[in-house]
Amino acid sequence: TVEAGQRTAQLAADGTKLVASTTVKGAQFAADGTILVANKTVEAGQRTAQIATDGTMLVADMTKQGAQATINAGKTAVDSTFQAGQAAVDAGRRRSSSQSEKSESTPQKPIKSCCSVM
Repeated sequence: TVEAGQRTAQLAADGTKLVASTTVKGAQFAADGTILVANKTVEAGQRTAQIATDGTMLVADMTKQGAQATINAGKTAVDSTFQAGQAAVDAGRRRSSSQSEKSESTPQKPIKSCCSVM
């Protein structure tokens, strides 16, 4: 009876150790799983942040290119307007100059006196 009691106590102790060991291993697996999930969450967050940053930089670059195109178009319009104005001024000067030359080349008729002073 004593031997049977000792054997039963030993089996109970071994079972308790086995359950405790299994519980510790299960807790370790759970902790490892939690750490793995946390790491994957951090990685996904970093990837999402990088994608958002890349997208923001792309939008900023496209906005800059659009602004530069607008500036270039404005410069072209200003240059064209200036050139058209300059051409108009030059044409006006040529017309004015040619009229001055005509009046200088046309001989003036002498003014005839209609009355003689006595």
